[in-house]
This record gives sequence, C-alpha cells and structure tokens, in this order.
Amino acid sequence: MAQKKTAWRTGNTGISYLRVSTPGQVDTEFGSEGLSLPAQRRKCAERAAEMNRVIVDEYVEPGVTATSIDKRKSYKAVLERIHADPSISFVIVYATSRMNRNWEEDAVMGLTLRSLGVRYLSATEDLDDDDADKRAMRGFLAS
Repeated sequence: MAQKKTAWRTGNTGISYLRVSTPGQVDTEFGSEGLSLPAQRRKCAERAAEMNRVIVDEYVEPGVTATSIDKRKSYKAVLERIHADPSISFVIVYATSRMNRNWEEDAVMGLTLRSLGVRYLSATEDLDDDDADKRAMRGFLAS
C-alpha cells in the first residue's frame, strides 16, 4: 500500500530538541551543560546549515532519564510550539534516540509531526519521510 503524500510545511525554519539522560551528564566540571548538550547543539546547527535550514529556537531536556514522553516538559513544549507556530517546518535532534526511547513513542512523534507537515530530522542519521527505505531505517533505529 502506498503512503499518502504528506503536505509538508513550507519554509526553512525549525527547532532543535536536545536531551541528556542523567543529571550526571550536566553540571560537570566542563560547565553547566556538561559535554553532550553543547556537542548536540553544534552538530544540529551544522547539519541544519548543510540543509539550508535555520534553527530559530531550541528545547533542552537536561538529565531526564528514560522518562516517558508525557513527563518531559520540553518534549511537550516542542509540540505546543509546533501547534502554535505555522512557520516551524522541522524538528532536528542529534539522534532519534535523543527524542524517543522506544519505537512506540517514535511512531507517535513521527505520525504527529507528519500530520502537522513538520519534518523530523536527525543530525547524525540519514532519515527522510519521503523515502521508504529511510523511513524503515528510522523504524529500525527506534526499535
């Protein structure tokens, strides 16, 4: 069965979502964000620039370990922003594992973003909702 063609939002502006799993990964001797959050931010910015996209805001979830999505404040704020701001055409993460910790949550987020016409991008994984093989790869990564 062929997938229904998605009506993607136009434009090149979006938001990044950065997350580390444990409090020990933040507030280290390297600074209040540790090492991972700045590295995620840098890689997301680099990948967005390569794709001629602009990150206009970021949402950070510092030290929230294996918590379901309904308990993550920044995760919910991402969805609220997308609903409120039609100029947001993508969400970029360092890796899909930073956004979702299991295939069910990844499916919910992917379907929600697609229904809103917002692309789900990874700075380190070659994903594309318009390509069946790359959609399958995202499913594999989520598993």
